[in-house]
Amino acid sequence: MNKSFILIAAALLSAVTMGAQSFSEGFLLKDYYRISSDNPAITPDHDYISIGEFRSNVRNNVGAAAFLYPYEGRVVTALHSSVSAQKFADGLKPVNAFDGGIKYNLVSYGIARGKNFHTFELNARAVYGVSVPYDIFKFAKLGSSETPLNLEAMGLGAKMYAELVYGYSRKIGDKLSIGARGKLLAGLYGADYSFNRFDIETGVDAYTATIEGNLNLTSTSYKIHPDENGILSLTNLKSKGKLGMPSGAGLALDFGVEYTPVENLVLAASITDLGGLLWYYGNAGASSGEISFAGVKDMAITDFNENGLKKITDDLKNQALEAIKLHSVQGKTKFEMLQYQVNAGVKYSMPFYKALTVGVTGRYMYNKYTPYWDSRFGIAVNPLSWLDVTGNIGYGAYGIVWGAGASVRVLRFRINAMMQNGFGGTLPYSSIPLLANNKVLTVGLTYDL
Repeated sequence: MNKSFILIAAALLSAVTMGAQSFSEGFLLKDYYRISSDNPAITPDHDYISIGEFRSNVRNNVGAAAFLYPYEGRVVTALHSSVSAQKFADGLKPVNAFDGGIKYNLVSYGIARGKNFHTFELNARAVYGVSVPYDIFKFAKLGSSETPLNLEAMGLGAKMYAELVYGYSRKIGDKLSIGARGKLLAGLYGADYSFNRFDIETGVDAYTATIEGNLNLTSTSYKIHPDENGILSLTNLKSKGKLGMPSGAGLALDFGVEYTPVENLVLAASITDLGGLLWYYGNAGASSGEISFAGVKDMAITDFNENGLKKITDDLKNQALEAIKLHSVQGKTKFEMLQYQVNAGVKYSMPFYKALTVGVTGRYMYNKYTPYWDSRFGIAVNPLSWLDVTGNIGYGAYGIVWGAGASVRVLRFRINAMMQNGFGGTLPYSSIPLLANNKVLTVGLTYDL
């Protein structure tokens, strides 16, 4: 197994295209009623129903440019002898990761009753991610390292869960509004793999790695059965043929405040997804074994096309399955926090033209190894009763970021679309970003009742 597969794996993982992050655009739009999911204090003054809003976010804190370098008219990997160890190290982070998520709002119902506003929601959410610590790449480049390697931050996983949400907000006087949302969570599917040990011994022709790790897989519909050698295989998943009961349960809370100290000026702040899930892992396994591989330092990528990508992906899959041999262990419970988010914003509608609004927003999203933040300046224009558009630009954890959004009203329907992104291209024939990136897409539909 070529040690360079570790390098290529990380580059490929950055291509996978996380949670709710539309606050920067939604806060400035006048006609975006689902902003209450980012700040429960901000609500419209009439009833509405929303069906099928979709949010997707993908984030990587290191791009493919950290692994691929030009050399004499071709492209080589960072393992090539022309790339110095220091140059490679400068492009990496202590923990190199991507994470993402999807939030699908099946239905949301808002009820206005004087100074009180109630919301009811049903959402399906998924989060996923992979993290690779710097020590792995140090070994891949230099061919030696202190062992055992520090793999505390190494792992991969994905979770899917449902939310049943009730929200309440109240206006206090003419200037202040406060709100909160309670979420009942049901874990549907969850899986993660983490390493406990990674010892390396160097030899004349090869390196021998001793690995230990754990797999957690939860689903009441599926059960992993060992093969004739007692090894668990994901190809041996046996289904009961039905969805089954939830395999996790939890609670989460959102809090928000909106304050208008003077006419046209609005201040807002919120924190969302405070809580977590207690999972029951009915399928659990442990890895323990040895793998040997030789290094290939002068590997070049001369034809990075679709066929080349497929071959790299297939090689990676086969090598990973060979390295991770799982023995069954007893099921267990595990509590995991959600990725909470803090939002803040200030906006001002121009007295001479109230359809024009300017504002500043900021947010912080918790992640154990790679937290994210950004701050933006935005402008919104509501030139027609049925049209509302906004754009913003700012700076964040990965550099310059921008966003845009629009809300269009047709009769009683409001169609919303928002997007955020960073700068930097992608590899040809693929969506693999060259630079660290945070990309968000939101689309939805509401109906005024």
